[in-house]
Amino acid sequence: ITYFLRDFIHKNKNNDGLLFFSAGHEFNDLVMNSSNDGRFLFTGNGRVDGRYTREAIEQRVRPLLNELPEFIQNLTLQQLEKDRFSNFLYKEVEAYARSYAEAYQKYFMQFDIQADSSGALEYILRQMTLPSSQFVNILQSVKENTYVDPAGNRYLQPLVLNLAPFEFFQRLMTEKKGTFPELDKYRALLEQMQNQLTQMQPVDAEDISKGVVFTLSPLGRISLAIHRDEAGSYLNLVQNWISSVGISPQWGDVFMAPVWQAYSLGILNMEVVIAKIWRNLYRRDISPLYRSFPFDSSATQNLSVADLTAATHQDGHFLKNFSSLIAPVLTHDKEHWAERPSKVTRLQLPENLLTTVNAVIQLSELLWDQHGEAQPLEFMVRAQPLSSASKDKPIAILSYLNAGSAPVFSFNQQPSWKRFVVHWQKEFEALVGVEFALKGEDERIQGK
Repeated sequence: ITYFLRDFIHKNKNNDGLLFFSAGHEFNDLVMNSSNDGRFLFTGNGRVDGRYTREAIEQRVRPLLNELPEFIQNLTLQQLEKDRFSNFLYKEVEAYARSYAEAYQKYFMQFDIQADSSGALEYILRQMTLPSSQFVNILQSVKENTYVDPAGNRYLQPLVLNLAPFEFFQRLMTEKKGTFPELDKYRALLEQMQNQLTQMQPVDAEDISKGVVFTLSPLGRISLAIHRDEAGSYLNLVQNWISSVGISPQWGDVFMAPVWQAYSLGILNMEVVIAKIWRNLYRRDISPLYRSFPFDSSATQNLSVADLTAATHQDGHFLKNFSSLIAPVLTHDKEHWAERPSKVTRLQLPENLLTTVNAVIQLSELLWDQHGEAQPLEFMVRAQPLSSASKDKPIAILSYLNAGSAPVFSFNQQPSWKRFVVHWQKEFEALVGVEFALKGEDERIQGK
């Protein structure tokens, strides 16, 4: 008997836990998307070998392991040989249990959804909220095949231990009065999302009176809430439900799939709407600045106070509309507007948006005080020393600068720094000039 058992162990040491089964295909595989190719809407081609099913455990594994303790006890062998055989079989169960758990983890993770439009996502959500659906069937299949009652048999303990990560399926799919109370909480969130997709349509992106939310499509609004990490976003709501059920992060992606799909579709709408809003704002308020003096030194037309006010005042058209329509998707530190960090995908902003906005705000802080009143521009100026006298040529005796306020003069002496104030909001003529005189004559010559 000792030789027979040792030979048995030697011949079966590489079975990877499948010692309990014959070479034939005894049990049907568990197949995901068995009626299609797994590439439309509900995707995935998960398959579990029929030997890793509850039916296989109950018909092949459990009966053998139930008889094993008494069989080993009745062997007329030394205890060392009994222990050797017992340990071999225990390790075979461990190998089987590891492969069993890996098969169901891979199977479940294969499930996914693929929606390329709002209509496709709405259909998927409707299907997932039905009492009986492909999604529910997958959950039910995993639940039924990942619970093993050891019934006091220590040889079944490896299965219990390896299937412990699947315990949440038992809680999730516990049926009460024909429903699954925990799963129904999740389906209620999906139903709420589905209803939101069919609600209010967006207003024209040029109608800024209600803020950016109302310029977005329903999917765009869902994505905006996720992008802003709002407490009521579907990302946070579903994640909170996942935590409440005790689902570990490694399993959470399957339940998050509808949220990821909604966000990926909605962020495209956000990018299109924001690009259109920015294009309109830039054309209306910023472009006039760059076509006028002093922003374009070669321009023949001076920038009007009205255009400068519209672009830079806190309540002007540009900053007021920026605050309402674009700022909600950004973040602001003490000095600058910046791209808002995202838990998911980055929002693609127009290339010149952030640099332009930050430059306008910096200019606004120079031109207006905290009450929105115009404040003058103040400079410290110093003239260059006037040229020295040359024989029989005019002598520069005075230089001056005037821009609508008290002029600054520099006489032919040691130049000093002087305060120069410009009341930019008023119409004025700016002058810079030099006075010359001929030695021994009273006549003055001015150059402007």
